[in-house]
Amino acid sequence: MPVELLQGRDDDVRLLYQAPARGVRVAVRVEANRAVDVYALPEYALEDFDRGRPFYCYRESRSDRDHRFRFAPEPREQWYLVIESRSDQPTSVFYEVTW
Repeated sequence: MPVELLQGRDDDVRLLYQAPARGVRVAVRVEANRAVDVYALPEYALEDFDRGRPFYCYRESRSDRDHRFRFAPEPREQWYLVIESRSDQPTSVFYEVTW
C-alpha cells in the first residue's frame, strides 16, 4: 500500500486515475495517523476544488483517520483521489485503490 507524508494543515496529495473501459465500482481505502479529508472527484472538478468553489465529487469522507468507500466513475473517465490534512502536524497516509 503506497504511503504519503502530508506536512501540515491543508497540505494534500492528488492521485490521478483512469477508470476502466467498462463500468465498475472503485474501492478506496485510506488510513492516516491524524485526521484527513478524502475526496474522489472527476478531473474537471479539480479547478473548482482548488478555488474553494462548490464542486462535484463522487464521494467525500471528512475529518477522520480511517476511510473506506466505493463509487462508480464513468467508464474511461479520469478522476482524482485527493487526500487533505486536517492537522497542523505531519500526517502519514496509507492508501489503496482497487477495482
